[in-house]
Amino acid sequence: MKINKAVIATEPKAHLSFVELFLGKGVSLLMDKPITAPIGLSSSYEAAKKVYQDYLKIKKMLEGSNVKFVIQCQRRNHPGYIFIKSYLNKIIEDYQLPITYMDIYHSDGSWYMPNEFDNREDHPFKYGYGKLMHSGYHFVDIFAWLQESNKHSKSYNPDRIKVYSQSQDVSDMLNVIDKDIYKKLFSSNKLDSFFDNYKKKNYNRYGEVDLFSQIQFLDRNNLLTSCTVNLLKSGFSRRAWLDLPEDTYKANGRVRHERLNINIGPILNIQVHSYQAYEIKDRENHNTTNIGDLNHFDVYIFRNSQLIGGKVFEKYNINDFKKYEDDSLGVNEDARLECLKNFLSDKETGSNFIEHELTNYLISLIYLTLVRKHKNKIPYIESKFL
Repeated sequence: MKINKAVIATEPKAHLSFVELFLGKGVSLLMDKPITAPIGLSSSYEAAKKVYQDYLKIKKMLEGSNVKFVIQCQRRNHPGYIFIKSYLNKIIEDYQLPITYMDIYHSDGSWYMPNEFDNREDHPFKYGYGKLMHSGYHFVDIFAWLQESNKHSKSYNPDRIKVYSQSQDVSDMLNVIDKDIYKKLFSSNKLDSFFDNYKKKNYNRYGEVDLFSQIQFLDRNNLLTSCTVNLLKSGFSRRAWLDLPEDTYKANGRVRHERLNINIGPILNIQVHSYQAYEIKDRENHNTTNIGDLNHFDVYIFRNSQLIGGKVFEKYNINDFKKYEDDSLGVNEDARLECLKNFLSDKETGSNFIEHELTNYLISLIYLTLVRKHKNKIPYIESKFL
């Protein structure tokens, strides 16, 4: 039986090899993000550039091909974000004013114990990449995807990108949360031997724990759109144990805090608030859309109503976009499933490979700034707009 579709869900270091294999045989692909993750991203200029170079290599492989290549990036299929993009399209087209500012915050609640930075293979740090190539990809992609709405403004024509970044790295974390704090929190001496020896190890080539970036789009030195991206691995967590459980992904204290703030100048502000206090394992009692529960996702819209009409303020719950029943897998999980179903049935997914070019270009630029930081240079870069 001939294979005509494949799903790639491996650790991203292996993505490129599988892509080359399947595309070479004309097999359509659904692949988890990120597209590739070269080793040494935060410390090597060559590796940082390779993110975008890999993208262009695959793009060339797809030229003249009929195969479909979809990136599983679920927020592009999320009904709340789809509503926001549609609304942005309308306002920008009606008033010809682009997105002037966006602020994105995400904390995934994945608290790594000090000894785990060396040995974990799922969402690793030891290969030179971290939060940005874990869940962080989604949020650079949200900016790249939503800013497409600016194309509805006829005068919007950026020609340059500026990026400035800082990171909190493994060595920073070990300094902030030290042996005495772990001992007090967990009433255990289990990590003493690690802390007695960790300074002998060089963590300079490990990936970023937290990332703080400012991205700006300019036209002939005039700032058009500015975005801040704050991505935390070290944020609020429900983890209260030292040893890893069998399920290190969804049963290890992981809770999501997600926030988005968008301004279209002085006429419109849109905010997303999505905060969990409970884990997936608590689904039986907390599978609602209330704040703190697993499917919490609220949208606030503030309007200069005397100029653009509508209500001054409206609040939407995820149920206003799609009803979630008690047996739902979850808002993001259902979006992933929607993407998978559309891929298998040859329907439009809204997340084709070709639509991820700006995302991967920005990720390359961000890592270039982190490389500069690790080489004691100003963590800033300026580049042409795609």
